[in-house]
Amino acid sequence: NVQSALGVPEIYNAVSKISGHMASMPMECWDDSDGEKTQVSCRGVDIWNRPGQWTRAEVVEKLMVDALLLGNGRLLIERDELGQPKALLPIQGDTARTVMVNGERWHCITLNDAETAGANLKDRTGDGTMYKIPDRDVFYIMGLTTNGYWGENLISLAKDIIGLSIAGAESAGTLYKNTG
Repeated sequence: NVQSALGVPEIYNAVSKISGHMASMPMECWDDSDGEKTQVSCRGVDIWNRPGQWTRAEVVEKLMVDALLLGNGRLLIERDELGQPKALLPIQGDTARTVMVNGERWHCITLNDAETAGANLKDRTGDGTMYKIPDRDVFYIMGLTTNGYWGENLISLAKDIIGLSIAGAESAGTLYKNTG
C-alpha cells in the first residue's frame, strides 16, 4: 500500500521531492490574446489557491502522491448552486477507478462512512457506497500510462521490488539486533 511504499527511503525521497515542488509552484492565469501578456483574474486559480478546508499544499501533495504511486490523482470539484467551483476535495486514490463509457471518462469512487468526501457526494449518482462522477467534476492527473485512459498503479507494477526492499530492511534490522 501507499504507507509501506513510502516506508522505502528511495521512494519516499522521490515522491516527496516531486510532490513538494509541485505544491510550491504558483498557479496564475495570463491573457496574451492582444499580443501582450497580462495577468487576469480566473475562478479556477482562485479555487486552486484556496481549495477549501485543506491548504493548497496539502491538496497538491495528496494529488501528486496518488498520481505517482497509484497511477491517478483525483480531486472532487465541489460546486455551488450556480455550478461554479467552490472547493477541491481529495479523493482517496485506492478507492477510485476510472472507466470509459461511450467515449466519456467517468470516475467510480467507493467510499466508507468515515471518509470526508462522502457527505459531499450525496447528490451524485450512487447507492451510498459507490458513486459515479463525470470527468467534468473531477480534477484528474494521470500518472504513468500504457493505455491513455488511466494511469498504472506503480505499487502493483513494482510490488516485488518494493516488497524485497522492505524485507531487506527488516532483515538487516533483525540481523543487527540479534548479533549486535
